[in-house]
Amino acid sequence: MATTVDLRVLSEFRAGDSLSWSESWPDYPPTDGWVLTYRLVGSPGTVSFTSTNDNGAHLFSVASATTAAWASGFYEWTAFVSKGTERFTLDEGTITILANPATETAADKRSHARKVLDAIRAVLEGRASKDQESYSINGRTLNRTPVRDLIELERVYAARVAREERRNKAKHGLGSTSQTIKVRL
Repeated sequence: MATTVDLRVLSEFRAGDSLSWSESWPDYPPTDGWVLTYRLVGSPGTVSFTSTNDNGAHLFSVASATTAAWASGFYEWTAFVSKGTERFTLDEGTITILANPATETAADKRSHARKVLDAIRAVLEGRASKDQESYSINGRTLNRTPVRDLIELERVYAARVAREERRNKAKHGLGSTSQTIKVRL
């Protein structure tokens, strides 16, 4: 039995997986010539696919071979019906297309916050043995970011990474996104 995967209710979709669902729009039935189209637009590119008639409902069936070519990233989608010169927008939303694990390379999968946090920590570690904040040689001057600024940036990005990790754990049922705040009076 096939699993129904409806783009309208997904926040994420993995490239290479199949999509399959049907929709009914009584004012725009496919039996009257209406075609329902989904168009996804994002910085990675655009994706479009259309429905077929399934006993008066708009049926979508997008094969895994088709979605395998979709670029990962954030997209805004729009659903619209068209017939001849008429077109009407019916729905819209957003979705993140995740990379296809079958074709994915060994790219760096760290989030932006994790990359920045790691870079800040590497600078702090490298600076531990340097006592100059600036110096000049032959008229050229180098100014380093003050350590106190780096420590503040590290605190900010460590908090961002912690939030990401809590959300990821909660998404996989491994923890809660809530925090306990203890107060002593």
